[in-house]
Amino acid sequence: MTGARLWTAIGGAIALTTAALTGVVPVSAEPQRSLPHVGEYSAAQFAGAAASAPADLATALKDQLGISVAEFYAEGAAGAAADATLSGLRDAGVDVLGSHLDGTELVVNVASTQDAAIVTQAGATAALGAPAKTPSPASMHTMSDPELATGLHGGAGWSVPDSTDPTSDWLCSVGFNGIDAITGAHEFLTAGHCASNAASPATASTLGTDVRDACTSNCMTSPTPTSPTKLGTVITANTQFGSNIDAGLVRLNAGIQQQADVTTWGDTSPFDGTTAPNAIMGTSTLPITGTAPAIAGAVVCHSGYRTGWQCGHVSYVDSAATRHPISVSGKAVNSIVTDICVNEGDSGGGLVMGKFAVGILSGGNAIDDNSSPTQACAGPAAPGTESVYFPLISIATNYDVAHFLPNWELLTTTGPIRLNPRVTLVPATIAGTIQVGKTVSTRLPAWNPAADLKTIKVQWLLDGKPIARQTTASLAITPAMGGHRLSLRITASRTNYTPTAVTSRAYAVALAKLTAMPAPTIVGPKQVGHTLSARAGTWKPGGVRLHYQWYANGHPIKGAAGRTLKLTVALRGRTIQVRVTGTKTGYVSHYSTSKKTPRIA
Repeated sequence: MTGARLWTAIGGAIALTTAALTGVVPVSAEPQRSLPHVGEYSAAQFAGAAASAPADLATALKDQLGISVAEFYAEGAAGAAADATLSGLRDAGVDVLGSHLDGTELVVNVASTQDAAIVTQAGATAALGAPAKTPSPASMHTMSDPELATGLHGGAGWSVPDSTDPTSDWLCSVGFNGIDAITGAHEFLTAGHCASNAASPATASTLGTDVRDACTSNCMTSPTPTSPTKLGTVITANTQFGSNIDAGLVRLNAGIQQQADVTTWGDTSPFDGTTAPNAIMGTSTLPITGTAPAIAGAVVCHSGYRTGWQCGHVSYVDSAATRHPISVSGKAVNSIVTDICVNEGDSGGGLVMGKFAVGILSGGNAIDDNSSPTQACAGPAAPGTESVYFPLISIATNYDVAHFLPNWELLTTTGPIRLNPRVTLVPATIAGTIQVGKTVSTRLPAWNPAADLKTIKVQWLLDGKPIARQTTASLAITPAMGGHRLSLRITASRTNYTPTAVTSRAYAVALAKLTAMPAPTIVGPKQVGHTLSARAGTWKPGGVRLHYQWYANGHPIKGAAGRTLKLTVALRGRTIQVRVTGTKTGYVSHYSTSKKTPRIA
């Protein structure tokens, strides 16, 4: 099958957000709330793991980006941790305008110095103002053409018969291996456009020889494989290309061994159309330990059959949410945009950020003539080179693998994991006067996505601990809550999603005021040997406890703390007063003092 003519490169490379941002604010503040901390990620921490990395990955990183595998792993770990930090900042009420990685440093765009202080508490760098807009790339074209896969690794080539040309196959790369969480069936993830033109039945195969061994002139023409190994069947119901999605699944036949890794396929040097490639498959692989959303500025690498390892930076993410959707061969696809060089046959191959899976290749612009003899990307990518990837997880939209294939689980070195996108919530807020005797409430937040919402749970907290049976949208503040700190946690869940919670800031509960605090009166003869009594009057509300203290000439009388006072000789010639103090749980204490008596006779 002859590949489509690729899009002509736009003038000038897309500027990375890291270069466009200005106004970094070094704000310091004392921590006031619990936030996920960015953490420290140094290359030295990953030196051991880097020692076993694929040699061709190390070469690609050095030649294309000038960094080591250890640095790649460190930046990948920082990128994966950024999601938790950003989610925590949003939960704390920070208006996150944008974010990107600068090496292992997380830079967060905010609008106010108050938000900047919270960002700094989380160990990130604050930048005032929204990130600079990056121009949208012009239309991309899909990649076609993959080849041999013996044991199934990400990046391996695979083929499927073309519905329009029985002598050709539609050829692509494996993205990532996984399973169906419901049935347990073994499936691999790839680009939807790879199977959108498949003949029926859509049987997926591996190629018996390197496709370029049979290529002598037009090297973008894909020969029909001879005696291919049958991999399995394209799952038509789980394949889509267009409407912002480019993803599909192939269900594997019994006996196909899946690997939780990605490997190198093909030769990374230019192919002249006559010389056999130097390598078919890399001798080592990169293990996949998990998945994460991509973040602008992150170093990422792609493994595909045609060009092997190709590395670059993320320009921006979630094109469907931030600007007009990117067109891939005339179809809208939500995309992670990078400056990586790719070629026909790389489609569907996996994009990794360190050891984290982040996307699958949808399209690119590296070649603008499908008859060109240069089929591989060698060295640093040329200015203007771009490729786009359909994300495994999107923070800003519903267009990702996690939403489109909610039952598919990614195979990792520790076993299959569901992608589990978050249900995102607006910050929790408390409305009303936060004082004993008052009733406060919360606005149940909006959520994304709204469809198929399972539950929203409300829990009021006192000093960070749940208040028993207080799980509705309003709360009557009782006296026992006075003087403590009140907050609110809202948790939303949805089928196949990780439950997500947001917690409001904690507010001090103000004490109520007593409503009646009359001045006491003193009755009884004002003569030595007699007893005086204090009449406190009626204090309100009910339940106020009264405490007495008698005074002589304005000084407290030791031991005189009852409702009555025996007048002794020592009190002759002095004036007497009584002070009554009212106390009630949840209320501000108050005292009232009587008038002075005449001097005691």
